[in-house]
Amino acid sequence: MKKQLHIILIAILSVVLMPACISIKENIEFNEDGSGHFSLIFDMTELNAALKMMGEMNEESPADSPTAESPFALKELAFKMQTIPGVSKITIEEDDEKGFGRIGCNFLDIKALNKIMNTIFEEEEEFGDKVYFKYNGKVLQRLNAWDVRSEFDKMMQQEGLSSSEYGSFLSEGIKAMSYETNYILPRKVKSAKNNLSQIHDWNVKISYFPWDENKGGREHSIENKIKF
Repeated sequence: MKKQLHIILIAILSVVLMPACISIKENIEFNEDGSGHFSLIFDMTELNAALKMMGEMNEESPADSPTAESPFALKELAFKMQTIPGVSKITIEEDDEKGFGRIGCNFLDIKALNKIMNTIFEEEEEFGDKVYFKYNGKVLQRLNAWDVRSEFDKMMQQEGLSSSEYGSFLSEGIKAMSYETNYILPRKVKSAKNNLSQIHDWNVKISYFPWDENKGGREHSIENKIKF
């Protein structure tokens, strides 16, 4: 995921005065036994529209206008996911011109789901994979195993910008970036610990804006504990 975030960083730097939405959407439907369907969507269509408009303002031809490359090598990811026990029916959808990508699959259990997440986010831990989810049939836990804000902070520092510097420099361009989680449970939800949670019957959704302090920013994360 580190190389993917570098692509996002370059894209945002290129349109720093033209804020545009970049969203990552994590959608999972769980069955009673812990199996289910997973999909991850990466959407930079609004950013690419802004880049196209910038190119038109500079009187560039459509072919010369900059675009934000989709950060996920979906075919490569799909190939890696084929080797995960308990993963089946892998599908991909991508449009590099628009900056849109989606990868989805079925998973047999939580172990397979955690392996999917580690494969996507390229975690290579010395002591094994990170745990993203825990599930016991009554409670679903989404752990904050990978934090987009912390990873982005590290890369900004690598680019020679401190948090205080890029906080003002990229304030408008970066704060529209969001990470959404959308979980469908096998029974009606009783409660969700994260106060960003939007609960509707069997569904729990979170829209997390890591750099928008007016929407919680640093105070929040996608970590959650859902009882159903």
